[in-house]
Parts: sequence; structure tokens; C-alpha cells
Amino acid sequence: MKRPSLAERQRRRLAGEDSRPRGRPAGSPHREYLVCDVSLSTCPACGCTDRTKYEQTQQIESSSLTTDSQLREVIVLRRCTCLKCGQHRVDRCREYRCE
Repeated sequence: MKRPSLAERQRRRLAGEDSRPRGRPAGSPHREYLVCDVSLSTCPACGCTDRTKYEQTQQIESSSLTTDSQLREVIVLRRCTCLKCGQHRVDRCREYRCE
């Protein structure tokens, strides 16, 4: 069956002929998100946390697994520049990914 065009779907929606209810179904729970604490990277020269967007992200995979589960360690290197003083830096963080 062919899907209706965008114009046809908009016309139906405006006319109240849309058969599907909009939004989350009544009675369904909100999605729960886990909150993780992440330390801010700071400029080694001035201590400022303002930076440009990350560029040239590089991932270095470790060959070893953690002892308690099947997680492998990945070291992520991200290049950025301090917005206050212009110092270039590489932010390094460790991430654990499922095997």
C-alpha cells in the first residue's frame, strides 16, 4: 500500500481526519534516564571550561577486558580550543563499551 503524500497527511491532520492519536499514549510511564556524573574538561592554561566543538575524535581500543564483566575499555581523544585564551588541547576520557 502506498503511503500518502506529505500534503495529504497535513490536510488530514488539519481536518481532524487523522486516525492516529498524537503523542504518548495515556497511562504510559515517562521514560527513565540514568544520570551520570561527568567531570568538565578545563583549559590547562587558564582553567576555563568554555571550548569549541570537538574536532578530530580518535578512539584507541584496549585489548584487555575489565575483570567484573564483558566491558572493554576505549580511550577517546578529542581536540578542541579554549574560547577564552585560544589554547589548543586534547581532552582524553575513558569509556567502557559492551563486548
